[in-house]
Amino acid sequence: MTEAKAGLAALLVRYRWWALVLLVLLTVFLASQWSHLYTEHEDRALMPGDRAQQTLDDFWKTFGNDDFIYILVDTEGVLDPAVLERLETLAVRLRLDVPYLRRLTWLGNAEQVIGVPDGIEVRPLMERIPEQGPRMDALRERIAGDPQLLDNLISRDGRTAALLLELDDYPEDTSDHAADPRGAVAEAVPRILADFPDLTTYAVGGPIINATYSKIAAQESASLGLFTLGLMVVLLALTTRSLSGVLIPFTVILVSLVWTFGIIGMLGGGLSELAIMLPILLICVGIGDSMHFVAEQQRRFRLQGAGGHEALNASILETWRRVLMPISLTSLTTAVGFLAFLTIAIVPIREIGLQAALGVVVALIVSVTLTPILASFSRSRRTGRAVSRTDGGRDRIDGFHRLLAAAGDLAVAHPRRVLAAFLAVSALSLAGYAQVETETNSVKDFAPDHPLRQAYEYVDRQMGGSMALEVVLDSGRSDGIKDPAFLRQMEALQTYIDDHRLTRRTDSILDAVKRTRQALNGSDPAFYRLPETRRQAAELLFLYETGGGALLDRFVGFDYDRARLRVRTQGLSTADVHRFIADVDRFVQSELSSDIQVTYTGTMAMIASLAGHIVRGQQSSFLAAFSGIALLLILVLRSLRLGLIAMVPNLFPVLLALGVMGLVGIHMHMMLMILAPIVIAVSVDDTIHFFYRFRLEFLRTPYYAQAIHRTLVSVGRPLLFTTLVLSIGFSVLSASSIDTLNDFGLLSSCAFVGALIADLLLGPALLVLLKPLGEEGGRREASTALGDEARV
Repeated sequence: MTEAKAGLAALLVRYRWWALVLLVLLTVFLASQWSHLYTEHEDRALMPGDRAQQTLDDFWKTFGNDDFIYILVDTEGVLDPAVLERLETLAVRLRLDVPYLRRLTWLGNAEQVIGVPDGIEVRPLMERIPEQGPRMDALRERIAGDPQLLDNLISRDGRTAALLLELDDYPEDTSDHAADPRGAVAEAVPRILADFPDLTTYAVGGPIINATYSKIAAQESASLGLFTLGLMVVLLALTTRSLSGVLIPFTVILVSLVWTFGIIGMLGGGLSELAIMLPILLICVGIGDSMHFVAEQQRRFRLQGAGGHEALNASILETWRRVLMPISLTSLTTAVGFLAFLTIAIVPIREIGLQAALGVVVALIVSVTLTPILASFSRSRRTGRAVSRTDGGRDRIDGFHRLLAAAGDLAVAHPRRVLAAFLAVSALSLAGYAQVETETNSVKDFAPDHPLRQAYEYVDRQMGGSMALEVVLDSGRSDGIKDPAFLRQMEALQTYIDDHRLTRRTDSILDAVKRTRQALNGSDPAFYRLPETRRQAAELLFLYETGGGALLDRFVGFDYDRARLRVRTQGLSTADVHRFIADVDRFVQSELSSDIQVTYTGTMAMIASLAGHIVRGQQSSFLAAFSGIALLLILVLRSLRLGLIAMVPNLFPVLLALGVMGLVGIHMHMMLMILAPIVIAVSVDDTIHFFYRFRLEFLRTPYYAQAIHRTLVSVGRPLLFTTLVLSIGFSVLSASSIDTLNDFGLLSSCAFVGALIADLLLGPALLVLLKPLGEEGGRREASTALGDEARV
């Protein structure tokens, strides 16, 4: 290490009070920038530029906002006058107090097309709520014969009523980050429902699920982050058994968090719902640098022949020289791993990658500046005898020392058996990974006992389903949907979809056209059919619209060139979504005219598209992280063979995590898409410390067994501690109410334990077998090769 670098450390220690004041002032300033942080609520453009997203944008322009809130009310009997009155009161409150409300539909105002002498009128189902008796009996009979009401606004058993809130277009842009239209809607609905404690209600819809994610992110990012900090204090106390060993890493990570989120706020950046894991990620990753510094500094202080401030400062400066390069490299490789998220098309993933990379760099800066300053305030009185530089135990002999030495001895004595064991586990992991399926249904992110998931499952049981596919048929010309041939083909498609085993109900303008024709002919069921001529079609559409019908703007394009077919199913898995869309598309390709262009959008189509991005994003981010980190390792270790060998222990934990995923039945989802690059980016830190120290030790003592032994007993202890921190820290995510975070916590903890085992056994075994630094016993000049870094 150059004298300039050593001089910087000396300046920090010499002028520690001034440096500390400057750091405190900077921390206070960045803490004040937290007020600019905000949650990014917009989740309707996850993949800008994606074809599915462009199709959805086009759908919004043509048919308006497809956002809705679907409220179900569980009753003893909907068609009871008292119940209907309460539903009417609820509908009035919702209509008055829910912002951006375009239309509210419930049983009372459901459309009924009635024939009149001069045409038709569209009237509400109930002009006023009937009493029990003939009028109520007539209402029951009318409802029972109307497929537009059953499984839509009232369940077939008559016990569940529904209110459908369709929302108006949201403002395209706002400079006020707090003004979240979907959040305002989602906040208003539960507040209103709370004023009706006598009604058992369930609310679902895009704004509800979005608000639930935001609420959980706000609550759990703070609570889980604080819990993780508390765990870190306990772990540091148990592992370092010193006050400085606790306070220094704790202070460093706390300041790093303040700086990171302060910089994000200062730059005007928002936090997505995925930011729930950002504090835990930064705590677990960032604490490693200061832990390595503290462990090395305490070891070097024990090597001093005497106590006192001079010996303390000397140990700090020597530690600074020794660890600055490896912790800088580990931070760089970790940042590269997080930046690999930029290869993923999903916006929240890209954002958390940038923010995590920023946090890693910030943690490095805080570590290399604040750690030596804080260490200089440590006790300068030595306890116990000094440890000789030449005795057999450069480090204290304890259980950790013996465990590390035993691992090295096993790898050196039986390298082929060790390699065979890792290959067997890797093969089993690949077999497990082959069973993994992708799942992007966001409702399944929540635990089965979560109220939101229960609400969706209730909708699936009682009504027409909670998932929607929007099928848009484009005739290619103005007034094209008035062509009877177009209408008949659309009817054939709707009939096919209605008969599909996964379909719960469909809606389109065809229903209104048929009801209008039936009403014009004395409500004769024989006339519930499509018109035969273009003129008839145009007249029926005109009469429906002028009679007060409200479906045209929702189901027909402005120029009558496009028509919308809405399909509802129960909550489907991603695999079922793919199969369903494929089935529909096969029918379209074989039965519909090539003049009609059919596109698919809505929830189902976005789920299918997101699944594809997850598969591709997992592959691209892992390859980017692996390639970038491998290149850095080759450059750092100054050896192609050694750099490539160092990457092998980092592949094993990824394979292990993916294998466990398949063997225990965990699906691949958006949160786990970033598991592989995170595991490789974080686990490579320990690998760098091991291989960097191994190269130095081999240059000093050119024998693989001795170099491996010296490496393990010197850096193995902090490797054990950091793995313990990572495993326990990430396991905190298992306490989240979101199942996908539980999965991430379990698999990442498993991966980091596997990474440690690979570093302690697989890495040494490969070194012994492949001898990447040449044959043993050669003459080497460490000081020429690496200067001061080769010194103990």
